[in-house]
This record gives sequence, C-alpha cells and structure tokens, in this order.
Amino acid sequence: MGRPDKIGRALLDASALIGVIKGEPDFECLRTLLAAVDRGEITLVESTAILAEVQPGHTADDPKHTRAREAVRALLESSTTELVDVNTLVAREAGRLRVKHGMTTWDAVHLATAILAKVDVLIVRDGKFPTGDYEGVHVTVPFDIDDDKLPVL
Repeated sequence: MGRPDKIGRALLDASALIGVIKGEPDFECLRTLLAAVDRGEITLVESTAILAEVQPGHTADDPKHTRAREAVRALLESSTTELVDVNTLVAREAGRLRVKHGMTTWDAVHLATAILAKVDVLIVRDGKFPTGDYEGVHVTVPFDIDDDKLPVL
C-alpha cells in the first residue's frame, strides 16, 4: 500500500522527536509535518509516555537544543496534540506487540497507541519496529510530507 496519500493523524516515536531536538539532519524533513501540526492540518497523536521519554531538560543541551526541546514539549502539550493515556487496553496491546516483535516496552507502547488511536503514519528512527503497513498504520522512517508536491511557481 505505501505511504498514505493524505495524513490526518501522525505519531512520532520519541527517537524521532529527540532527533528533531538535536537538529540531526535525518530529521530536518519532519519540519514540514510539525508545521502542518502547528497549523492544525494534521493531528499529532502521542502516548502520555512520550512526556517521560522526551524529558523537559537534558544536561547535554546547549541553548539551541534547549529552545528546540521547549518547542517540542510545548507542542506535545498543546491542543493540536491528542495525548492517549497508557491505560489497560494500551498496555495489553503493547504486551502483545512485545512478545510478537521483541520490542522494548516504550516502543511497543507507541506502536500500540498508533494502532488503537488509528493514526495514518507512525514515524520511527530505528529498525525495532515492523515497517510498512502494519495493522492499519504505515510505519516509516522520517520523510518530508511535501516531497511529492509540485513547487509553486
């Protein structure tokens, strides 16, 4: 099936958000998605666990990273983000995914949240997740949501 033609709901794994905070080149492409979230065109869906994973501060942050971290944290707690509680349903689904794929607890929680919240795309950093279309969610590495659009002349 491939990437969805239209993305209405997206979930970013903590590693992707941390890549944005650190300004890593592989995550620059996510700026278009985050801008669309900021404009209310895409709903960012995250597990409440993301608030523990994307810490409010880090001793290695320089001023640039501190500003980026504050912006990401503000987005996570804004009205444009749908925070999904890690409840019994999410925990059971995460447990199933851990057994099936050998995932870490947090990765399984994020995938379970994506599946249960019916997101269109889950953006991840690493190969610990199943990739492609998985139980209604397109799991992928970071990409620019505008990369297939024609330039405006």
